[in-house]
Amino acid sequence: MLYLFNESPTANDVVSLNLLFPSPSTNDGSAHLIANQIIQPGWYVFDEHQGTEKFWIVWSSKAVAELEAVKGAVNPQDKGTIRNINQASVVQEFLRKNSSPKLEVDKDRAKKQTHVKGKGDVLVSLIELEHH
Repeated sequence: MLYLFNESPTANDVVSLNLLFPSPSTNDGSAHLIANQIIQPGWYVFDEHQGTEKFWIVWSSKAVAELEAVKGAVNPQDKGTIRNINQASVVQEFLRKNSSPKLEVDKDRAKKQTHVKGKGDVLVSLIELEHH
């Protein structure tokens, strides 16, 4: 299973939590992937709110109830933004609680690839990007 989230800055230093994958338009809305399956989530752009964009990548051996519960946020109106404060809090707590500091990260700049290795039923990796 694969889940992708983005925490982005908004006006008044509020953080917006967005589900990027799974989505109804990619992989039939399923987080389940098979070995070597290539997916391409929808195209996303940085908005006018500058700051640190946090991208959370979650790999799991089985569906994660807390994350499956927010799949409905990917719709034409919300566009992945988790507007229910309680649901957003549950997801943020899950991400922080399961963040995997013991992951082995190997960046291959020549091939423009990053390899992440770890052990466990749930692996959570955080990537931070700055935009100005």
